[in-house]
Amino acid sequence: MLAMIMTDGLSLSALSNNDFSGEIPPSLSKAKNLRELALSTNRLSGSIPPELWSLPLTVFYAENNQLSGSLFPPVFNISTLVDMYVRDAHCSCIANSYTKILTNTYTL
Repeated sequence: MLAMIMTDGLSLSALSNNDFSGEIPPSLSKAKNLRELALSTNRLSGSIPPELWSLPLTVFYAENNQLSGSLFPPVFNISTLVDMYVRDAHCSCIANSYTKILTNTYTL
C-alpha cells in the first residue's frame, strides 16, 4: 500500500496512524523530492531500507512500529536531516528519541 502512493514530486508523506503493516518498501526512495516522511504508529516491521537514506529528508518519524536493524551509520550521512523520532521503533542502537539539530550535533 505504501509503495502505491509515491510519486517523484512528493515532498511530504504523512502516513502515521494508518495501521499499515509489513516492511517499508524500498520504492519509497523513488520520491526523489521527499523531504518529510512520517510513518509513526503503524505496524511496520523489518529494517528501514537503506535507499531511504539517499533522499533529501529533513524529517523522519517512525516511532511506535516493530522495526529492526540499525540506523547507524547511514543516518549520519544525511546532511539535510533536522529531526528524527524513532522511539519505540525497536531499531538497534536507539534507546530513546533521537534528534539531530540544525548545527549537525546530536542529542539522545
